[in-house]
This record gives sequence, structure tokens and C-alpha cells, in this order.
Amino acid sequence: GKKEKEVKKKYLAIVLLSSLLFGNVVTASAEQITRNAETEGEVTLSIIDDVDTVDPDPDPGPGIIIPPVQTGEFSITYVPTLNFGMHDNVHSTGLLKFEALAESFEVNDDSGEEVLRPHFAQIRDTRDVSTGWTLRVEQVTPFTNDNNVQLNGASITFSNPRLSQAWDSEVAIHSNPVTISAEHGSQILMGAEVLNGRGWNSITWGTLNGEVNPNIVLEIPGERANGQFTSELNWSLSNVPSSLDP
Repeated sequence: GKKEKEVKKKYLAIVLLSSLLFGNVVTASAEQITRNAETEGEVTLSIIDDVDTVDPDPDPGPGIIIPPVQTGEFSITYVPTLNFGMHDNVHSTGLLKFEALAESFEVNDDSGEEVLRPHFAQIRDTRDVSTGWTLRVEQVTPFTNDNNVQLNGASITFSNPRLSQAWDSEVAIHSNPVTISAEHGSQILMGAEVLNGRGWNSITWGTLNGEVNPNIVLEIPGERANGQFTSELNWSLSNVPSSLDP
């Protein structure tokens, strides 16, 4: 009857609509188009000048010859020896302060001359990828003479550090001043974070006043005796960024 016709019409309409939709999906196509463009890749390399040490203050003049204490692409290339001199007629008690004698280096020419320089420490990091690093110093033993007499409470203070670099890479000097003693642990001098601190990095303490460096001072607060007193310093370079070094 009429209802059946209406149902059939609806059914046919639905089928027709569906076939049209699916027909569009299946039969639609387009021609593939590929276009090409060309560019260039470029890299500039400068091979490392494989030297162990570099002069932290090369100007003016020919610079100095620095005997390396370590070699290699990740190393402490130089650290200073601290000599606080000979002193007569000192009191047996009371505070004493002595400035470090300047270091002497041979000039980097054929003259054989020597020049005085302020104390510095230098590290080298020429690894392809730097993990960062930390340089520390520690007074391992107290100042002691041949009779085993110790200068209790003696300390060394490093002041007015300045940074010099052979390459432009971010490095941080951590404290000013830094004081070490046998009663305390190691102290951070400078450091770099991951991917930084590459090349040769030097920390120099101040400038000289004649033949002494007033920026490195030994203080002896208590009793003392006659004799030559020596102490051992340990300089350590770790491949850990200073922000992570405890």
C-alpha cells in the first residue's frame, strides 16, 4: 500500500545517498607532483693546536714558557708552587701574615731571560664534547717542620681572581676570596657546565707588587717555632659540572 511505497522510497534514497558518498571516496584521485630544490651544507674546521699550556697573559712581548704538570685533552696543565719566603726575628706568638713570592718563568724566545708573574692555575679541556668540570684546591697537610712541629690554624687565602681563556667558552669563578686550611676540606676555584669550559682556562690571582703577590696570603695565628715549614696542596679537576659537584 502507500506505507510500503514510502518505506521503499526512503530505503532507496538512503542507498542512493550512500552509494554516492562511497563512490566519491573510492574513485577520487589526483596526479602526484614532486618538486625539488637544492641547497648546500657547510662546516668550517680548525684543528686543535696540540700544545699543553698557553700563556694566560700573552701581551705584551713573546710570552712565557710554562712547564706542564699534566698533559692530555682533559688535564690540569699548570698549578703554582707557593713560597712565602724566609723571615727572621719573628715573634713566637701573635698573628703573622706573609705574601707569596712571585713565580719566575722563562721568556718564550732565545734570550734566556726570566720574568716574574702572578700565580695562576690552568686547565685544558679539548674533548670533542665537554661534560663540564670543576677545579678544586685543598690543603692536605698542616705546615710542619723537620721536628714535626705544626703551625696550627695556619691558612692560605686566594684573592682577586681573574679569568683568561684561549677559547671563548663559558666558565665561572666561584668565590672571592677562597681560604684553605688543613682543618677544612677542598674549595672550588672555578668550573663549567655541560658543553662549556672548552679550551685552556686560567685563573690568575691579582697582580704583583714588586716581587710578591699580595693576593695570596699565609696567615699564622698561633704559636710557632724555628725551621722550614711545608704543607701539601692538592689540586683536583673532575669531569663533573660545578653545579653538581658537592
